[in-house]
Amino acid sequence: MVAQALAGPEKSPVSAQVRAVLPLLAKVTQTPDQVGADDIDAVRAAGVSDAQLDDALAVAYLFNIINRMADALGFRIPTAASFASSARFLLKRGYK
Repeated sequence: MVAQALAGPEKSPVSAQVRAVLPLLAKVTQTPDQVGADDIDAVRAAGVSDAQLDDALAVAYLFNIINRMADALGFRIPTAASFASSARFLLKRGYK
């Protein structure tokens, strides 16, 4: 579902509200200086509440900070085996 949403929100199997928010989040991430009231109005017109919009923007904001810090500090992405090992560790200790 994530891959489909990233490939093109208009065709992804998500709600109309999520479909309306995704282009805004992309714009906020890639060209924040071009975000205007029309962008917010379009999301609201799709039935997204201000609280939902605040949540979506907060999550995007945090992911952007994390990604930019990781890039700046040269973090590496672990291998699939490393992710699997970490998942087993967390699940063994009751993480759900």
